[in-house]
Amino acid sequence: MLFLLRIYKKIDFYVEYFLQLEADSRVLSVYRIVFSVIGFIFIYNNILHIDLMTIGLESHYNIKIYRIANYCWLLSLFLINMGKGVIWFKTIHWLLAAYVINKSFIFSVENYLYLLSAFWIIFVNINSYYNILGQDKASGKVKAWPVYFFFVSLAGNFISSGITKLLDPIWLHGLGIKYFFSLGWPSINVLNSIAIPDSILTFANYSVILFEISVLLFFLIPKLRKISIAMVFIFFSLLTFPFRLDMIGPIGLSMCICFTSIIRFKK
Repeated sequence: MLFLLRIYKKIDFYVEYFLQLEADSRVLSVYRIVFSVIGFIFIYNNILHIDLMTIGLESHYNIKIYRIANYCWLLSLFLINMGKGVIWFKTIHWLLAAYVINKSFIFSVENYLYLLSAFWIIFVNINSYYNILGQDKASGKVKAWPVYFFFVSLAGNFISSGITKLLDPIWLHGLGIKYFFSLGWPSINVLNSIAIPDSILTFANYSVILFEISVLLFFLIPKLRKISIAMVFIFFSLLTFPFRLDMIGPIGLSMCICFTSIIRFKK
């Protein structure tokens, strides 16, 4: 019984310590602005292609509701930056995003990343600074635990993808990246005229698998946490350029801004 009590006290100590960790409120406020800009582009692009997105909707009435939901989604993203009643606007923003994306004909990786971001910003205080209606300096201290869970939820997808690749003969034999390039839809315009040796493609193939499997492990080790976040940043940077996987790369890079709020640099 005494042994269990000691374990409970240790767990309670570490949980309390974890919940008291703070994130950089200014960095999170910058993240909100960047996410909002990317969100406006994302939603505007959705509205432009609304005819394609509504192929699966049966009636004109449903299409009209879908169109109104898009504009309300856009408005909720603007209201998040006001600085007043933010928790409600963030919740409404996530619900509208979930409705629009789940009702649309196309569900893609960028849709999932946007929904993941929209969900976690409900819990992350991203409004300490740079609000339209002024700033609340009293909220300068921001809890870091939602940012940690945000990263873990993203890294969980990487691990799932990495394990799937290990079970896929194409990736297991080093041909995954070569197959990816042969699909045609990645906009790798910079590399189209370059003959890439198979050895480099094979190296890139196994590097991707290693990255996806190790990124969460590195994050859970405090001394390697910066490396883990840097790995994610490099990954999404490559998806932004030269691979041009819009909007996967930009949304992922905005996430990296959020993640850097928990990094402590020595002065």
